[in-house]
Parts: sequence; C-alpha cells; structure tokens
Amino acid sequence: MVCATDRYDVCVIDTNPNPDIRYAAAMIAADHVLSPIQLNQEAIDGIGALFNHARYGLGKIKATFNPNLNFMGILPNLVEPTPFQRNNFAQIVRHFPQHLLEIQSMPKLFALIQKRSVIAEAQASGQFVADMRKTAARDTWREIKPVLDLIARKLSKEA
Repeated sequence: MVCATDRYDVCVIDTNPNPDIRYAAAMIAADHVLSPIQLNQEAIDGIGALFNHARYGLGKIKATFNPNLNFMGILPNLVEPTPFQRNNFAQIVRHFPQHLLEIQSMPKLFALIQKRSVIAEAQASGQFVADMRKTAARDTWREIKPVLDLIARKLSKEA
C-alpha cells in the first residue's frame, strides 16, 4: 500500500472556515495548520472557534485525535488598505499576536498578503505570478515571496 507521505512533501487541504466535519477531517489528517483569513468581522469572530470550538476546535482535535498537529499561525489575506481592515488587523494584533506569523521582529511586522488584481489574473490564466511579465506581477511576487519563505522555514524546522 502506498502512503501519501511517501509520495508528497506537502499537500494543501483548503477547507471552508466554518467548524464542521470536513474542517475537522483536514485537521485530523494534517501535520500543520495555517489559517488564512480575510479581515472581515465574521473571520475575526471565528478565530475563537478555530481554537476553542467544543467539537472542532484546534484544542479538541489536538487533544483527541492528532496530538502532533502544529498550528503555524494566522495569515491575513486579500488585505486592502482601508480604515475598516486596518482596524480589524489591529484587533487581531492586540488579541492574537502570538498566533500571527512574525515576518520581522524589530520593528515587529506580521505576514499578510495584500489584495492584488494580478493574483486573480495569474489564477485565471494558470500562471505563476513570478513568471508573469508585468511590473505588477513582479511587485506582487516581491511582497508574497517573504511570506512563503517564512512558511517554508517553519515547515522545514518541523521536519
């Protein structure tokens, strides 16, 4: 019998953010959890459930089914420079700084991925952003690469 771990270094399981059986199954099968969130009120309100939901929270899954599950952090994405999103990000920094991916310690900067139209263009055309021949793509790749490098370093430390 061939095991997935024999064939793949990384497998990304993308679930909806609502605690349910699919979400739980992904965490039971995973070694690492990264929680990308949008900076809307619903997502911020859901952070507590991610950790503490009675049936599907990270704490319950880790204690009951997968003691080796590693929570890598919260990654805000589709971030826009609006007062509303800045305020929501400030709330997350204030209440959950230990769960954000720290990209720089002095001054403290947390990882995030900005909303960029070139990302949607790359997805629609099936291209890798870094391979696109547009200034916007190159600029976007320069923003995203340090975040992906940080995630890769965290994964390699755990290996």
